[in-house]
Amino acid sequence: MEIINIELIGLFHQDLSNGELPFGKHLLPNNLESLTLNSKSTLLENDLPSSITQLYCNFDGQSSFEINSIPPSVKTLRLTTNTLQPLPIGLIPNSVVKLTLPDNYNHPLPVGVLPESLTELTLGSHYDQPLNSNTIPQSVTLISLHNKSYQHPIPESLSKKLKIIKDRNYY
Repeated sequence: MEIINIELIGLFHQDLSNGELPFGKHLLPNNLESLTLNSKSTLLENDLPSSITQLYCNFDGQSSFEINSIPPSVKTLRLTTNTLQPLPIGLIPNSVVKLTLPDNYNHPLPVGVLPESLTELTLGSHYDQPLNSNTIPQSVTLISLHNKSYQHPIPESLSKKLKIIKDRNYY
């Protein structure tokens, strides 16, 4: 039997990077494709196996991601942490094609933070930053914007080439 999907739930409160319980390739199967993390709040480089294509991070409280902590094999990335800091450039690997940011994420998206591979971007109900055509990669074809009161104008260069959905069911 092969394990390709694991969900670590709230009962799993072990600090996975402290040496007592090695994470990454030592704990998780090398063929793991889908992983949901519901309790870990820090991801370090090499914590996760390079086979993961779907990563869902549902952390409570402060969370941090080290650059290169998200494997370059990840295609779908859902960050639903409660208090995610601004995304640093280089955090999201160029393999990601679908990105969901947390419902309460409301930080500007600087040039270079979104990978050139991205095709779908989901922004939560608290996102209230202007969308800038310089920050949205050319590869993006769909933006789901869930802020019912979003008042910023959508640049014409984006509205012509993108399907922008406002106020659709989140997730």
